[in-house]
Amino acid sequence: MMTNALNTLWSRTLAISLGSPEVVARRVALMSSPAGWSPAGANEMQSMMIEKMEATTEAFGALFRGLASTTWGGDWFAPAAMLRTANQMVQPLSDRVEANVGRLRDGSA
Repeated sequence: MMTNALNTLWSRTLAISLGSPEVVARRVALMSSPAGWSPAGANEMQSMMIEKMEATTEAFGALFRGLASTTWGGDWFAPAAMLRTANQMVQPLSDRVEANVGRLRDGSA
């Protein structure tokens, strides 16, 4: 169980670390158009701000749910509980990075 949770956390963290630079590069390319921001570029920037707020809210919600579901006496410091909470926190961030990479590669931004 713990090995699967650790592998999941590793793969999600890897997806974020490999996908984020590509997302940033593609968004910078949208912003640095010589003709100024296109409507698609402006929409992408607006979507970026909204999704960052949503992902952060979901990640902190997962942290608080993880803390609330354990007793302060000792469960929180158990490796399985920490991995479960870490996976729940990283998932919304990982999901968004993977979705952005796919969407921006397709050029549908």
